[in-house]
Amino acid sequence: DSKIRVLNNSIFKNNNKISIQQGLILDNSIEYFYPTSDIFLVYGQYFKDKLNNYFKFKKKIIALGVFELIHDQNIDKGIPYYDMVYISQPYVRSLFNNYIDKIKFDKKISKLFSNKKIYKKFHPFEGNLTKLHNKLFCKNFEILSNIPIENVVKKSKYIITLSSTAAFYGILHKKNIIVIKHIYSNYFDEFFKSKYLDFEISQNFKMIKPMNNKSIEQFFSGNLEIQKINFFNFFNE
Repeated sequence: DSKIRVLNNSIFKNNNKISIQQGLILDNSIEYFYPTSDIFLVYGQYFKDKLNNYFKFKKKIIALGVFELIHDQNIDKGIPYYDMVYISQPYVRSLFNNYIDKIKFDKKISKLFSNKKIYKKFHPFEGNLTKLHNKLFCKNFEILSNIPIENVVKKSKYIITLSSTAAFYGILHKKNIIVIKHIYSNYFDEFFKSKYLDFEISQNFKMIKPMNNKSIEQFFSGNLEIQKINFFNFFNE
């Protein structure tokens, strides 16, 4: 927020400041409207183009990959494969109109796929009230706990979401991403305009199909092995 930005600029005013992309770059992000860093590291060419074209950046931008994922590429062999995983979001005003709206969204997913078992991965900010509601009214939900999100993404066939960074990582792993329509917000809309994504449209959701190598290169600057080399070379220059 603004106070942290002022503090950072005061403490590190003589240092070379680097911003590392974490999550989707939203159109109202303060860090991109009023950039204070000297260098911006982003996932891939798509986001580099967005900073240049939408935010009119005059900063140095380097497309390296996803910093959060490169440290551990191993999958726990004891974790089973999941058919459908709902990667949930908490109630925040940028996603839902109010808390009731968030609860209704959970119920909508449960109803849409009522004939399926839905493995739900809670967001860390979701509280006990949401968990109690899901237990009472979303009977086809089975909760995934104590499993790292990267393993959940890697071992899922379908990922259900409204707007989830983890689901976007599913594109990197060539997963089927089911984006549920919502009247209040849908941050994935801009990606459906991209010529690099293939998707299907139904009445209640859009599904991004498994991506080809061209898409991976555009959004993520290569596979995880290449990204790991990119970051290693950058931070060891």
